[in-house]
Amino acid sequence: MANENRLKIRTGNKDFHIETNSQDDVKALLDELHLHQIELELQNRELMESQAKVESLASQYADLYELSPVGYMTLDSRGLVTRINLTAVNMLEIDRAYLQGMPFVTRIHPDYHTIFYSHLRQVLSQGEKAQTELQLFTRSKKAFWVRLESIPEKDEKQNKYCRTAIINITDRKKAELLVYKNEQRLKLALEGANEGLWDWDIESGSVFFNEIWCSIIGEDPEQVKPVILSWKERIHPDDLLEVNTALEKHIEGETPFFEAEHRLRHKDGSWRWILGHGRVVDRNAFGKAFRMIGTIIDITDRKQMQEKLTRSEKMESLGRLAGSVAHDLNNILVGLVTYPDWVLRKLPEDSPLKKHIIKIRDAGEMARDTVEDLLTLTRRGRVDMQPLELNELIESYMSSPHIRDVNRQYPNIRIISDLDRHLLPISGSRHHIYKSLVNLVINAAEAIGRKGMITIRTKNVYIEKLTHKGPIPGEYSILQVEDNGPGIPDDHRDKIYEPFFTSKKIGKSGTGLGLSIVSGTVEDHKGYLDLETELGQGTSFSMYFPATRKFELFKVEKGEFETYMGNGEQILIVDDIEEQRNIATLILQDLGYNVKSVDSGEKAIEYLQSNDVDLILLDMIMHPGIDGLETYRMLKKLNKDQKAVIVTGHAETKRLRKVQKLGAKFVVKKPYNIYQLASVTKEGLAQ
Repeated sequence: MANENRLKIRTGNKDFHIETNSQDDVKALLDELHLHQIELELQNRELMESQAKVESLASQYADLYELSPVGYMTLDSRGLVTRINLTAVNMLEIDRAYLQGMPFVTRIHPDYHTIFYSHLRQVLSQGEKAQTELQLFTRSKKAFWVRLESIPEKDEKQNKYCRTAIINITDRKKAELLVYKNEQRLKLALEGANEGLWDWDIESGSVFFNEIWCSIIGEDPEQVKPVILSWKERIHPDDLLEVNTALEKHIEGETPFFEAEHRLRHKDGSWRWILGHGRVVDRNAFGKAFRMIGTIIDITDRKQMQEKLTRSEKMESLGRLAGSVAHDLNNILVGLVTYPDWVLRKLPEDSPLKKHIIKIRDAGEMARDTVEDLLTLTRRGRVDMQPLELNELIESYMSSPHIRDVNRQYPNIRIISDLDRHLLPISGSRHHIYKSLVNLVINAAEAIGRKGMITIRTKNVYIEKLTHKGPIPGEYSILQVEDNGPGIPDDHRDKIYEPFFTSKKIGKSGTGLGLSIVSGTVEDHKGYLDLETELGQGTSFSMYFPATRKFELFKVEKGEFETYMGNGEQILIVDDIEEQRNIATLILQDLGYNVKSVDSGEKAIEYLQSNDVDLILLDMIMHPGIDGLETYRMLKKLNKDQKAVIVTGHAETKRLRKVQKLGAKFVVKKPYNIYQLASVTKEGLAQ
C-alpha cells in the first residue's frame, strides 16, 4: 500500500517523490502545477518584453546623447573627462579615446582658464547650477565660442561629478560683434557730427537719450529721466505747437519723416537752437506706430551766423543808403552849423538874434549827429581813436544837460556813479562812447519808468582764457550801466541790437537807433558787449574796452579863438560845393590866412603847376572828375612835401586810409564848426 501511495515527479535532472492519499489528490496537484507553469511563462514573457523595451530605450538614449545638436560631457571632481558625446568630439575635432581621462581645461583657450575653474568650483564645491561663456579651440587651433551649462551630481559612492552641456554660440558672438561694431560706427558718426540720439518706445513713453543728447542741453545723463516729457518740457513755448504737429503727422503716417527746428532750454537757462530728425521704425499690421528713433543737432551757432548774415545784409543796404546821402546831407548842413558860428562872431553881444541863431546851429548839430549815428551803425563812419579816460567821460556826463534832461523827465529815478579810481585808459572815440552812455542811461530810465536806480560803474578786469562767449584774453576797462528795472523778456534778448527794433521809446539820443549804436560802437573799438538781465530784478550792460598803457592822457580844451590865428599862410580850398568853399573862405580869412578856392581836383592841379600853397583843404568826394585821393596823388608828383587836410562828409574807409598814407594825416568831418576848422588847419600846417 505504501508504494501505491507514492508519486514520482521528475523536474529537470531531479526526481521528487510526493506522498498521496488518492488519485484525486494527484490530479489536484497536477492542475495546480500547470497553473503555476502558465503564470511563470507569462512573467517570463513580460520580463523579456520589458528587457526589450529597456534595451530599445537605452539605444534611443544613446542615439540622442551621441547625435544631439548640443555637446554633452561628464567631468569628475578633478575636471577630467569621463564621458563625452559625439557632437562634442566633432566640435573639438579630436578622437573620443584621446579625450577620455584628459583634463578638459587643455581644450580651453588660455585667456579663459580662470573663468573655467571658477565655473567648476561653483558647480562641485557649492553644489549649484552654473553657466559661463568661453572660447575652446580645435585640434587645428581654431578658436570658437561656447556656453557651458553644468549641474552637480553624485554617484552611488557619493563621489561628486558634473554633467555639462556644450553649446556652440560662435554665430551669436559674431552677430553680437557685428552689432557692437555697427554701434561703435554709429557712435563715432554721431560724435563726429555731434548728434544726439533718442530712441522712443511710443506705447510706454520711455525714451533712451545718449550722452551727446544730454550734453547739448548741458545735463548729466543720470539727471535726465528716460521719458518723452524730458524732451517736450524743455521745448520753447513758442515752438511747442509746431513740433507737436510735425511729430503727430509723422506718427500718423502723413509724412515720410519727422523734422523740426526748435529751441530747447539749456541747463544754464539759455535757449539752444536744435534741428531734430526722426522716423518710425516699427508699426503693427494696422499701421500703429510702436517705436521711433531720431537725432538732434545743436544749430545755435549756425542760427547766430544766419542772423549776423541777415543783419550784415541789412547793414550793407543801409550803409549804401547812408553813404549815398551822407555826403550831400552833410554839405547841406553847412548852412545850419558853420554859417551860424560865423554869424554869431559878427553879431554884437546884446543882439536879440543870437538866441535864435544858436537854436538854428543846435538843430543843425543834431541833424549832423543823426547822420554820424547812421554811419556808425552801418560800420562806415570814421572812428577817431584818441587817448581816453572813461572816468572823466562819465564825470562830464554826470554834469551835462543830457543827465539833467533825464532827471527832469524821470524825477524819481536816482542816477549814481561808482568809479574805479585806478581805471586804465583806453584808445577810443569820445563822441561815440559818450553817445553810447547817453543811450544806455535813457534806455534804463525808460525801462524803470517811475521809481528806481541807475548805477554807472567802471572797473578793470583781466580776461585769462578764451571762452565760447566773451571777450578775447587781455586787459579791459569796463563801463557798466545797471538798473533795477523789470528786466528784458527772453523773446526780446536776441533782437534788441537790431536797427529800429523797439518795444518802447529807446534811444533818445536824437536818432532812435538805441542799442544798435551801442553795439556798433563797442564793435568798432574791438571790445565786447555783455548783457545780464533777469525778469523782475533788472538789467546790466557792460561795455568792455581794450585797455592801453601806451600813453598818458591829456585833456583837450576849446581854446580862445585868437590862439588859432594864422600869419598870412597860403591856403587852397578844393571842394565841388560852392557853399562849402564860401564858408571855409570866410572863416580862414577871419583867421588871418590868404585863401584861394577851386571847385575840382583838375583845377587844383592846374593852379599848383604855377603857384605854391602852404596847405590844401581837400574834399574827398567831388563830382564830376577825380576825387580827393587821385587829386592828392597827382599833387604829390608836383610837390612831394605838399601838406593837405582832408575835408569830407563821408568817405570809404579804405580810400581814406590810402590818402592818409600819402601824407594827408589830418581829417575834419563836415559839417564842422569854426573851432574844428581852425584847429585842423593849425595841425595841418604844423605836420
